[in-house]
Amino acid sequence: MITSINNPFEVCIPRSTIGLGTVSKLGDIVNILGGSKAVIITDCMLAKTNLLEKVSTGLKEADIEYVVFDLCEPNAPYDTIQRCVDEVTKNNCDVVVGLGGGSVMDTAKLTSLWINTGKDIREFVGVNKVEPHQYKILKVLIPTTAGSGSEWSQNAVFLDRKTGIKSSMSSSHIMADRIIIDPEMMADLPPLITGETGVDALSHALEAYTAIKATLISDMFAEKVIKLVAENLPAAYASGGQNMIARYNMAIAAALGLAAAMSTGGGGVLVHGMAYPLRDFAPVPVSHGTSVSILMPHAMQFQLISNLHRFAKIAELMGENVENLSVYEAASRSVAAVKNLSIIAGVPQRMRDVKILKEDIPKLVDSMFELRAFHAEASCRPATRDDVRQIYEDAW
Repeated sequence: MITSINNPFEVCIPRSTIGLGTVSKLGDIVNILGGSKAVIITDCMLAKTNLLEKVSTGLKEADIEYVVFDLCEPNAPYDTIQRCVDEVTKNNCDVVVGLGGGSVMDTAKLTSLWINTGKDIREFVGVNKVEPHQYKILKVLIPTTAGSGSEWSQNAVFLDRKTGIKSSMSSSHIMADRIIIDPEMMADLPPLITGETGVDALSHALEAYTAIKATLISDMFAEKVIKLVAENLPAAYASGGQNMIARYNMAIAAALGLAAAMSTGGGGVLVHGMAYPLRDFAPVPVSHGTSVSILMPHAMQFQLISNLHRFAKIAELMGENVENLSVYEAASRSVAAVKNLSIIAGVPQRMRDVKILKEDIPKLVDSMFELRAFHAEASCRPATRDDVRQIYEDAW
């Protein structure tokens, strides 16, 4: 049994409004927060869709002025955040509305942090470096994907384009003031993005469930997420906006998956630690969800013997028939179930599928241990350099 009573943990979930059509309540929420002028932070693709119109309509109906910053980019580059800060300051906005996926959420969080503290965000890299501060600008986050769970997260990541280094921070003081989770905002997600982000949501739950610091709370969230994703991702992938029940359940799963991960203190996140170098070194654009999906079955196979009963339970939660199987056989079914779900969701299966060369594997290992060694150390089965190299080779 991994769950321990000896590991203190925190549970912090921001106030959220959840349900079909709830984006229409945005104006009321901004009024409750005391905002008078909002900035909608999004990317250029979303700015061309009716999602921006839905958000802006909610503000107009509440007589709230707004401007749009639609220059967000993948990985939340530092210079883009700096540009966003300048635009928000110039327009005297007092509410940030983040509309998009994980990178947009990070841009919104870090823009508000920069303005609220008056300090460069690079000063806050690390854990709990953000002190309590006056909130000059508040933030509302509206996710348009069901995967990262960034809307509920106290983490944020940004990219320094000059060095190519991604830096992260974690603090409850960068969490959103309000969240709107409206599955209608995800109805038109393309199948591939639906699959990639759905597997990412599953990965948070799987790693939380098998983490060294798993808790009763993280178990509760993780078990629900594993079932929700297994039962609803295929339909969301296949039917798009025609199956709003599946979309609704995936939206909930994304948020709960992040809550599960946060409740474990981030322990056991071997897959995520290995996924960043894969994405960084791939010569073609690779989403976080794809990199996680490629590695997850192979990392699970490595971790399996660390807690056979937990992995057997994962198989059961994903609908595998484990009756009359040995605990090892049942646990192995979890690996097959995750791989099959990834195939159904149309996500690439091998590192070679995203143009990673086998001779690049030593670079991936070096990057993993130079920047994210703690992921290997905190795994439910601690991984050495040779272990990580073998997992990459198995995934190639």
